[in-house]
Amino acid sequence: MQQRATGGSGAGSGGSDGGATGVLAGNGNVEEWWTAEGTLDPAEVTPGHEVEFYQGNRLVARAPASLAELPEGSGKYVLAQAPANFGAITSMVRVANGVRHPIA
Repeated sequence: MQQRATGGSGAGSGGSDGGATGVLAGNGNVEEWWTAEGTLDPAEVTPGHEVEFYQGNRLVARAPASLAELPEGSGKYVLAQAPANFGAITSMVRVANGVRHPIA
């Protein structure tokens, strides 16, 4: 699986007012991630989906995620609230129904 993280998924800007946003293209063989301002509405959380945030090998935050289809079935859109210390995050893992997908 090819994965690419952009827009600060490692050390970079971001904070408690931001979200980690990902697009899973096609059959999920390409992931692209970035950060954006905003919050995730708890009503939009998809059961069984979350994003884990790490500093080195240490899990520092876990956030529920929203998963939605892109138009025309071209892929999926994932959104999770980034932790307040997002600038110190070195890697993330997307968890989908118990299956772990390292992001960066």
